[in-house]
Amino acid sequence: MNPLLRDAKFVKTIALRRPFSVLLQVTNRCNMQCSFCDFWPNAAPKKEELTVADYERIAAELAKAGTCAVSIEGGEPFVRPDLVEIVRAFGKQHVPMLFTNGWYVTKENARALWDAGLVHADVSID
Repeated sequence: MNPLLRDAKFVKTIALRRPFSVLLQVTNRCNMQCSFCDFWPNAAPKKEELTVADYERIAAELAKAGTCAVSIEGGEPFVRPDLVEIVRAFGKQHVPMLFTNGWYVTKENARALWDAGLVHADVSID
């Protein structure tokens, strides 16, 4: 989808007072062991995480309600080898954003995420 059209649909969603924001925790696994976080000592097994097909279905269902800002978070989202595909599932009709600790960010995977439709990224420095 054209980014300008996607953004216009997002504005329409807000104007119609429909749900416009989704926080999506794609994993609670993490490569860090921050003292303030309870994800890493209680990480769910990888086999219990949703698949890309699950996220594609969720993205399609959300699109019926409108275009949403989708905050893709973790744990650390980059521990998922399918992160680019997850972003692509939401980048088609939504405004995907990523929250990461930045440990695994490289020029190559950053470019792949932007090409998949990522609109915004935050790096936590806690």
